[in-house]
Amino acid sequence: MSGPPLGPLAAGVLLTFTEPAAALLVDAGSFLVSAALMVGVRSRSAAAPRTTAASTGASWSGVVDNWLHDLRDGFREVVRRRWLAWGLGHASLFVVLVPGAVTVLGPLTVATSDGGGESWALLLTITSVGHLIGGLLALRWRPANLLSATYLVLLGAVPALLGLALELPLVVTAGLLFAYGLTLSLSNTLWGTALQQAVPLDRLGRIMSFDGAISYGLRPVGFALLGWAGAEFGVRGVLLVTAVLGAGVTVVTGFAAPVRRFAAPCVDVTAGPMDTGEPGDRPATSRDDTGEPIHEGRVGHSSGSPDVVRRAQVATKEERT
Repeated sequence: MSGPPLGPLAAGVLLTFTEPAAALLVDAGSFLVSAALMVGVRSRSAAAPRTTAASTGASWSGVVDNWLHDLRDGFREVVRRRWLAWGLGHASLFVVLVPGAVTVLGPLTVATSDGGGESWALLLTITSVGHLIGGLLALRWRPANLLSATYLVLLGAVPALLGLALELPLVVTAGLLFAYGLTLSLSNTLWGTALQQAVPLDRLGRIMSFDGAISYGLRPVGFALLGWAGAEFGVRGVLLVTAVLGAGVTVVTGFAAPVRRFAAPCVDVTAGPMDTGEPGDRPATSRDDTGEPIHEGRVGHSSGSPDVVRRAQVATKEERT
């Protein structure tokens, strides 16, 4: 739900002290550095024999069939978890309405100001500082319901659109964009934590692939639509509309029943069947303080505390014996 904070920070500094062409040149060079660093990365399974289409003589149709099978399997895993379907549906709209609007239309609102490009560079830098602070806050905050907290925090990103649309003083807009960066970073961490706590490891990769495809894949489409809407209906009007819609979809999602009832189980990937989101298919170690299994209808239990984990392990051993 949010981009890396150091990129906008570096861009803001470069635009403040250099020309745009120099900033683009440094950006292009960063890809070469990234490629050079990736050369030394080795997969854990690099030494293990791998079955590929070339080594087995399999046809491309077989490769495509396997890909389609994985795609269908990943989609089933998403729809089985109603809270996850709500979250991905929200992300498909929010990334366009709020971060997309700030990225595409935000610079246009300050282009005619006294500072122009330098003012926007400063705002980007302050936004990046907010990203960093949000990440630090996420290290300490442990809400009872990760999903409800995610959408509550996300509402703090919306006022930045209003500040840009109403052409508020630069210092006020800077404060709103600081809050925008902070809330995006914090909510992104909460969402990622919920995924890793509630989804078994053998299915996490496919679900995170869907999440990434929505969060990042839809951005170019949103950028194009927002650019057209800004030119057709006016930048400030579109910013006001996206602010209202962004807040609306966030409130609706935050109050959805699967989100309010969300409780991340303490998943033990080494014990028994994994949680698929279906009744009767819960891991034996997903238990609350009373020793009863946790499910989406139970909220408010500290599923990650050491006492709960210890009791869950004892209960599992008893069941196995």
